[in-house]
Parts: sequence; structure tokens; C-alpha cells
Amino acid sequence: MTFFRKKPVSIRLGIFVCYSILLLFIAAAVCFSALYMTQKAIIMETGNSRIDVLSQISARAKLIKSSMTTLSNLLYRDEWINGAVFGDPGVQEELRIQENAHKYESAYKELDFGIYSVLSGENGFGFCSDTTRLYDFERIRKCLWYKNVAAGRGEICWVSSYDDTYLKGNGNYVFSAARVFNGEDGAAGVLLVSVPERILFDTYKIALNGNNSIYIVDKSGTIVSHDNPGMIGLNYFNMDVFHQLVETNNFSIITKVKDKYLLSNVYDERTGWTIVEEIPLDSLMAPMHRLSTTVVGITLFCLILAFALAYVLARLTVNPIRTLCARMERVKDGDMEVWDICTGWTETRQLGESFNQMIGDIKMLMRQLKDKEKKKRMAELDFLQMQINPHFLYNTLFTIKCMVEMGKGEEAVKMMDIFIPLLKEGISSSQEMVYIRDECHWLQRFVQLIQYRYEEPIGVDFDISAAAAGCYIPRMLLQPIVENSIYHGIENMKGAHIQVTAGVHNNRVTIRITDNGRGIDPETLRTIEAGQWKKNSFNKVGLLNVRERIQIIFGGEYGLHVDSVPGEGTVVTVTIPEIN
Repeated sequence: MTFFRKKPVSIRLGIFVCYSILLLFIAAAVCFSALYMTQKAIIMETGNSRIDVLSQISARAKLIKSSMTTLSNLLYRDEWINGAVFGDPGVQEELRIQENAHKYESAYKELDFGIYSVLSGENGFGFCSDTTRLYDFERIRKCLWYKNVAAGRGEICWVSSYDDTYLKGNGNYVFSAARVFNGEDGAAGVLLVSVPERILFDTYKIALNGNNSIYIVDKSGTIVSHDNPGMIGLNYFNMDVFHQLVETNNFSIITKVKDKYLLSNVYDERTGWTIVEEIPLDSLMAPMHRLSTTVVGITLFCLILAFALAYVLARLTVNPIRTLCARMERVKDGDMEVWDICTGWTETRQLGESFNQMIGDIKMLMRQLKDKEKKKRMAELDFLQMQINPHFLYNTLFTIKCMVEMGKGEEAVKMMDIFIPLLKEGISSSQEMVYIRDECHWLQRFVQLIQYRYEEPIGVDFDISAAAAGCYIPRMLLQPIVENSIYHGIENMKGAHIQVTAGVHNNRVTIRITDNGRGIDPETLRTIEAGQWKKNSFNKVGLLNVRERIQIIFGGEYGLHVDSVPGEGTVVTVTIPEIN
């Protein structure tokens, strides 16, 4: 550490070292990429193998369904069975029917499908090939699916697994190939070729390992067989949506209730069944997770070492820059008395030296700018003041001249007695700022001077808070406002009155000059607020002069605002900062 501080080091070397650290991160990225690719490979291999397994299950299910179709066709075309359905069989005929049914079914005994057939005629004939069971033949016509079977007019209608609770036994689920015998007046009977659902379950139970789930779904989305018996018979899927979301005869990763699954499916067009398998991704990736823990541990150890090295290098590089930034923040806040102690890399030392030189140049430029701005501000204020003084002098002297000419010498003398102190205290004073209480005193004497021009008296009241009275205000700031109120608002009006109030709130002084005069029409008021009033009405020596002086001295956030209601009066509000 001491070596680096005493002897400057090129930032190029620092970049080289940082790239060395970056290599460690690349190694970590490669490590995680390898794990990711391995996971993908496991999913791919498992998915393909499960598709093969589901294809074998589908083939077995197709054989069962094909056998049921063949047996149904044999029974449907048998003359003895047709005679029983459409005629009035006796006992001998029933025995012959039973023998024929057993003969057909015996061909499938070796396949161990558990197939049995049920025949129920409208003439009261009923037959079940499984003589160990008692069967309620009338119940068939009460089932919800019977209407679809009858509409098939002799075509096989596949009935998904349903709980045949009237069978004498355990009430296991069965699925059936059902069809009706068509007579002249409609269905003469119904033929069912049924297989227990557990036969389908036997086709895939060997593929169950305790983590996966396999089930068979028909075209309508009804679960025909499931490793969970509670799901059998539920209409669980919209198969159109299912095949849109999941590619047929393929596998994909899905999310169910926030858990991810490997979902594989095989669809058989001949049977119309979809064989589906779900494997939780966590159980599938359990070996991978154990390997990942070891790999991540090693990678984290390497990263800790890399972070330690990066911290040391970053500290050497960043600390001088941070110090320089802190000094720049102080400069931004207006503190120009800062100086950077140049340390660190060669380049950071050069930055510090350039910063020191920049501060020196800025301080010199600021001094020049302050001098220039001060001269400009004083010139603008002098110009504005020069507008007020001749205007005030002209109006007052013209009034005194008129009084002398009219022989009112005594009143002219009184006006001079008021005018001369005003000149001494206000106009000829070199002070730029005065107390508000002194400005109000000057205003009161100014109104007394103006009063000599009019026959009707003008009332003036002052309501100045103690806090505002001791605040400073630019000299003669309020005089043009009061003069405008008299000339354009209450001139020669009986009961004329002006109210001057001042208060302090949130470090601001607010002064309001209110008159009860004629008011200002809305259009003129808009031009006043926009600073565009005409010289004939509110000239520059009036409100515009006041607004410009305030904003030159205090800034754009302060100024003057006019509110007026025609026929009721005008309120001029002046806002300046609190200066004690």
C-alpha cells in the first residue's frame, strides 16, 4: 500500500489487473454455463426417454381400445343378440346369447383386459356377460352420456371412465364402447363393451416411481385414467388450449402452483387419447442440485479471493477520485476555498493538478464577473431611479407653479415645506435600502403633498407589523404604486381611501397597497400581469418600474402582483425577502 502511494502507477497497469479479475468472473460464468447446459441435457435426455415410455403406453392403450371395438362389432352383428333385442327371446335363446358372448370374449382372455359386455333392450331384455355381477340395466338410460350414445345411431360412442356403482363389487371405474340398436321407432337397445379403468392403469403403473404422475385424457378433456383415483372422470382440460400451449408428442417445462414440472405427452389419433406425464423438476434435478452445491461452493471461494483483490485495487483507484469529487461538490455549493492534494495513480494526480488550476481560474473569473454584474446592476438601478426622480419633481413643481399662478401662495409655501424635506430624505439620499417604517413615513408625507391638488380628501392608513417595520426595502419602492392608485383609481373621488399593510411570513415580506377606487377592467389587468401595459395608462415610472427594480435586486421569484374588481378597487401586492 505504501509503495503505491509514494510511487505513481499507470492506470494502464490497473486496467490490466482488473482484466485479470474479470477472467475469474469469466471462469465463474463458464462454470455456471456448464451447469446450465448439463441441466438442459438432462431435461432433453429425460424428456426423450419419457416420450418413448408414453408411446409404449399409448400402443398398449390402443390395443385395448381396438379389442373393445372388435368385440363390440362382433356382438352388434350377432343374429342371436339382434333377435334378443328386437324379438321376444325365451330361456333357450338367452342361454344361446350368453354362450355366444362368452365365445367372443374368450378370445381376449389371454390378453387379460377384463373385458365384459352388457346388453339392455327396450323389450325388457337384459344381459351381462359377467355372471358374477348383478346389473341394473335400467340405469344405463339414466346416465348423462346415454343421450350422446343414442344420437350416434349405432356408431360406437366412447364413454370415459365413470363409477359403475350398481355393479356388485368394489364399484371400480370403467370405460366403455357404447352403441344403440336402431329400430323403426328409435333405439331398440344398447350395447356396452366395458373394461375396468385399472386395466389402463396397469399399462403404466410400472413407469411410476413415486415422483411422477401419469394420466390419460380423451378428446373432451376428461381424465380416463389417472394414478390418483380421485382425478378419474374429471373434465380437467380444454384440449384445444392444451395442444396450443404444449407441443404434441413432445415435452416442455411448465409451471403449476409456482412449481416447475417436466410435462411430456403423446397423442394417438386413432384412440383420441393423450397420454400425459408430469415430473417435478426439483426431483428430476436432485442429483444436479447436489453437484451444483459443490461447484457453487468452489466458485464462491474463488470469487471471494477475487473480490478481495478487486477491493484493494478499487480503493487505490477510487479514493483519490472520490476525494476530488467531494471537493467538486463543495465548489458546486459555492465554496471556492478548496484545494486538492494530488495522490494515487498518475492520471488521478493529473486530474487533481488540473482541478487546482481550474479553481484558480474560476475564482479569478468570478471576481471579474462580480465586478461587472455589480456595475451593471448599479447602472440599471440608477437608470430606474433617474426615471422616478424627474417624474416626481416634475409633477410636484408643476403643481406648485399652478398654485402660485392662481394666487394660492400660502398653500404653495406649505407644499414647499413638505417637498423640501422629502427631497432631502428621499430623492437626494444615497442609501439604496431603507427601513419599511421610514418608507411609510415618507409615503405619508408624499400623500400630504399630493392632497393639495385635490378638493376631496384622501385617507391613508398604515398597518405595519412590528416584524415588518424593521425590515429593509428599496428606497422609494412604494411611492409609484401609491401615486398610480391616486391618479388612476381614486382621483377626485369622495371617500377615497388607501390602506397600506405589511407583514412577514416564511422569511418573506408581503406589502399590500389597497384602494377603494374605480378598479381595472379584466383585459387591462391581464396586460399588467404580462408586463405589457401601455405608457398612457400604467407607465414605466409606475408599476413596471417597481417590478423591474424588485427583480433586479432580489431575483425573479419576487415581484409585484395586481388584483382588481371594477367598481370596487385594486390591490397591489409586493413580495420581497426579509432583510433585517
